[in-house]
Amino acid sequence: MKTLCDVPVFWLANQEMVYTYIKRRVDDREIARDLTQEVLLKIYKFCFSQCGVKNTRAWLFDIAHNTIIDYYRNQKEEIQIDTFDISEEKEVDVYQSISEFIRPLLVCLPEKYATPLQLELDGVNQKEIADRLQLNLSATKSRIQRSKQMMKELMFECFDLELDSEGRVDSYKVKNDCQTLQRYLEEKYQHS
Repeated sequence: MKTLCDVPVFWLANQEMVYTYIKRRVDDREIARDLTQEVLLKIYKFCFSQCGVKNTRAWLFDIAHNTIIDYYRNQKEEIQIDTFDISEEKEVDVYQSISEFIRPLLVCLPEKYATPLQLELDGVNQKEIADRLQLNLSATKSRIQRSKQMMKELMFECFDLELDSEGRVDSYKVKNDCQTLQRYLEEKYQHS
């Protein structure tokens, strides 16, 4: 059976990148190799039925990410996704450094999500946020959680993030195509 994509060429060009991505999230080299092979099988399966992915790199990382999640689910280990949780001193430095970009990114969120997150960043407790926004506490908590998820997605859109094996930010760089943060940096350096 022939695929609709040139998988061998595509895989040779991307195999090492996928393995490195998985190895950073899974401590065992053999498991990382196995998961990398699973990604290859998923690519073949997809390419037998269809082709025409617009952003192949993002698609490839989605497959790798989902394969890792499937592995951990099968191992019955919990995956910690909340990147707002900080425990080590080195991480605190990285997170403090990257946190300066959260407020400028709030303008990218719909107001109903930006406002509760802004208030929480200002130190307002969730009960008071609920009162100010005339929402019940449950709805407020949901909005704050959703706004954090949206912010996380924006962070991946606007930064090249290097993550450690546990998914925590190790280092970052603002992407050139993130206009919101590029404007923020220009203004910041003009006032410095």
